[in-house]
Amino acid sequence: MALSVSRSSFKNNEGSSISMKAPNSNGGNITIVDTLIANNLKRSTTGLSISPKYLLKLVNVSIVQAHYGLKMIALADPRREVYPVNIAVYNCTFKDNTYDMLFSLRDPRSVRLMIQNTVFTSNETWKRSYAIRFHIPPLKKLNTSQAVIGLENNTFEFRPSTNFALFFHGNKTLWIRRSTFRNCVCLYREKWAVPRSGSSDSYFYETATGALSIITSPDTPSKSGCVQPNTRDDTHPLWTYHSDVIIENTIFQDNTGIMAGAVSINNGNITFQNCVFRDNFGIELAGHVYSAYGTGQVLFKNCFFVRTKESLKLRNGTFSKATLLYSESGGPMRFQNTSMTSFVSTWSPYPVLHISSGGYFSMDHNTTIQCNKGSQLWLENTTHFSSAENMKNFCKLNVTSLKFTCWTCAAGHYSIREGRSRGLDVVDKITCYKCPFGASCQTGIITADENFWGYQSTKRPPELAFIPCPDSYCRSPATGSSEYNECVGNRTSILCGTCAPGYSETLLSTDCLANEKCSNSVYWLIIILATTSLATYLLIKPPIFTFLKKQILWFRNQEHGIAKEDLGDVCEHLDSGHLKIVFYFYQAAEVLTVSSTDDLLHKINFMSVIIAGFNFQFRIFKEKAGCPFVGLTAVTKELMLSGTVFATMAEVFIIYWLHFGFNILRRKAVPSPQRYIATIIEIMLLGYERLAETSLKLLRCVPIGSENRLYLDGSVTCWQWWQYALLAYVIVFVVPFFFVLYFGSFKLYRGLVSTGEFLGACIMPLPFLVYWLIRHKMRPNTDSSLVRGKPENEPVLEVLQGPFRPPNDDDSGTLYWESVLIGRRLILLACRAFIEDAMLCSVLMAALCVVNLLHHLRKNPYHSTITNSTETVSLFALVIISLINIPKATLISFSTSRHGPSIRYLQAMEWIEICALFFFPLWFCVCVALAIISQLFRFIAPTAIQIYRYLRRCHTTTWSTIDMR
Repeated sequence: MALSVSRSSFKNNEGSSISMKAPNSNGGNITIVDTLIANNLKRSTTGLSISPKYLLKLVNVSIVQAHYGLKMIALADPRREVYPVNIAVYNCTFKDNTYDMLFSLRDPRSVRLMIQNTVFTSNETWKRSYAIRFHIPPLKKLNTSQAVIGLENNTFEFRPSTNFALFFHGNKTLWIRRSTFRNCVCLYREKWAVPRSGSSDSYFYETATGALSIITSPDTPSKSGCVQPNTRDDTHPLWTYHSDVIIENTIFQDNTGIMAGAVSINNGNITFQNCVFRDNFGIELAGHVYSAYGTGQVLFKNCFFVRTKESLKLRNGTFSKATLLYSESGGPMRFQNTSMTSFVSTWSPYPVLHISSGGYFSMDHNTTIQCNKGSQLWLENTTHFSSAENMKNFCKLNVTSLKFTCWTCAAGHYSIREGRSRGLDVVDKITCYKCPFGASCQTGIITADENFWGYQSTKRPPELAFIPCPDSYCRSPATGSSEYNECVGNRTSILCGTCAPGYSETLLSTDCLANEKCSNSVYWLIIILATTSLATYLLIKPPIFTFLKKQILWFRNQEHGIAKEDLGDVCEHLDSGHLKIVFYFYQAAEVLTVSSTDDLLHKINFMSVIIAGFNFQFRIFKEKAGCPFVGLTAVTKELMLSGTVFATMAEVFIIYWLHFGFNILRRKAVPSPQRYIATIIEIMLLGYERLAETSLKLLRCVPIGSENRLYLDGSVTCWQWWQYALLAYVIVFVVPFFFVLYFGSFKLYRGLVSTGEFLGACIMPLPFLVYWLIRHKMRPNTDSSLVRGKPENEPVLEVLQGPFRPPNDDDSGTLYWESVLIGRRLILLACRAFIEDAMLCSVLMAALCVVNLLHHLRKNPYHSTITNSTETVSLFALVIISLINIPKATLISFSTSRHGPSIRYLQAMEWIEICALFFFPLWFCVCVALAIISQLFRFIAPTAIQIYRYLRRCHTTTWSTIDMR
């Protein structure tokens, strides 16, 4: 009989969708092709119920939501008929069935089962079910039989255990190739009882494995393995095997069971070749492979065991038993070119490989066992002789007992090496070291703290040291990471100083942007517009504060009439003084703030724009000009930020020549360069902080190993040629600039130097200081005059000394105060650049802020009382900001994270700091609002008075008319 079913669909049938029973020993052939069988799982239906007497072939068949997908059971047959079993399953799918395949065969003459390219999957992994259950009990009608079972390129996912129980006498071959067992869960036990031949006793087997269980009948002894008296020979029992199991190129991953997670084997000759076992967990015995008590011979060849998870959680259960191999079998066990690796560290030691009572054991030198970093591998070899009965003889036997265990370093200790063995020799023994500052050590693993970077300080022994990173360069690695350093975003290299290949630095942040997103043209237009606007403002100097004062106090001007002639000068000094105060305040606040003001001001975005603007950084255009060109590095970025100062000075030069040419065309007088020279000097004064910060940053080097490297970009070794040029720049310009302003101010005031000479001294301070010193020695009486300087020096004098008090009979004045402002900047920047301890640096800068405040209160250097009061408020605000940043710097110095209930105090202090930074914009906004309100009142008041007078006049006229009547 031959039955063929093709391109059919069976849905929601009662009982079995297809049921075939065989009345005699020859059932015939059944072929089912391109067919769908879909049922309601609650109806307890069967997809295919076929007698094993049929030769069955399934091709491209899908069975969904059945109680049994394919069921082949041999019922009791009193006629004692025997028959061959031949089953072929190709390209099929079994989905969401309770039991996918059940084969229970009695006395088959031969068995051939082939399953290829088939998927077994389910959405539910906890119910009592299985993927394949293949059972042949002991033979009753035959003396011997044979079976060939093959599984190739199959996928078992979210399916409970696949079981093969072959208890018959005869040759048995089972091979599994290129298959995957993933997320298979088995949380119930299956018990098997097999009667002993010629005895009333039975063998009892138990399986509870997530992916695969294989049980075969006991093997035939061939050698007793008895050790002769008074000898210590390496002799072990041997067996003759009629059951061969070959598992090749198969993956077992994330499987879970009670006894073992991946595979359990009982008896037979089993070979694992090119197999991968990854993160399988059990509850009782093993995570990956369990070789049960019996006579099984096991060979692992070119296999890979790996554990990357500490445990596996399923609903309310946690599975943590992950021993790569646990064996109780007395048969031979061999390892060839096999790797067993654990990437997990726990406080308690855990076994990697455990042979409890084995026979012959062999592990070649290409086989390795490796613990995680910070864990030592220990071998406990308790192999011994035991007197026992074997093959009805009482003799001495070799009992192999081996246990490889991973032990982690003690709390607060680490090692960057890992315990490792080759064969049975532990070749890499580790030493644990105390955890260094800037790192955290847990379970022997060392990781950098937030914003720290580690390097190997010594090779023998291999110890680490950690140093702080530049702000927002580094971060602490995620839990479970094998690396002790980690960079933020797309940063890489030493100290995370460079961007990864294909990325470039952004100009106004520490982010790295993909090269294809870098803009090459917009940035330059923005720089031209911004620098031109700033240069124009400094040239014109519109009297903003004077204008606002007049608009607010317009009634005073009307009451007192025309102001005095020198009132304009006082107002101009008022504006100039406030400009110096505001620039110094925000530049100093940027230096005093721990980390970045961007991190502080993310709640008020425009504040970071304001602070950056006073430091010649045009942050308002951050999104459009983040990456001006491909290949921007941390070094070139710093140089470009300072380039805005030079660009602004160049804009003044360009504006002068445009003005010069425009006057020539209009046949007017050539414009005086004094105002333009004064503006260039003022840009140099306001931009000094930017220029000095860049030069000092690019000179800061830190020792890393045997080399000194640039702190800002750890990939750069010190000293490069351009660093020598910067050092000369610091010696010639940055440091002597303070002295040029101090002495040059007096010389310019007394008319001893011209504006051109003073400009040259500002550009090249050191040579001019030497020149002035030589001239002073040669003509010592030249500087004694107290005569006011030449009229052409007035614009420069206005920039340098305009807001400050001149000398008089009772006081030497404060014409030198611009040098004090520059000196304050230089000291703050030097502290920030060269004091590595963040807490010490913050304490020193806070002390300097207090000294600055006291010095100002003693001198009151400005003309105007209002300006002196404003400076007092700004210096007091800087003291508050510096004190607020000391706790944050202390946390960094002690490498402590900002966690815990006290963090709310830090957050409250940060809001106070934000309010202090917001003082000047708020003050300006209040002045503008008062000016608007005052002008509105100025417009409304006269109108109201006229209306009132008109109404009063009408009222008076009305009453006079009444009286006349």
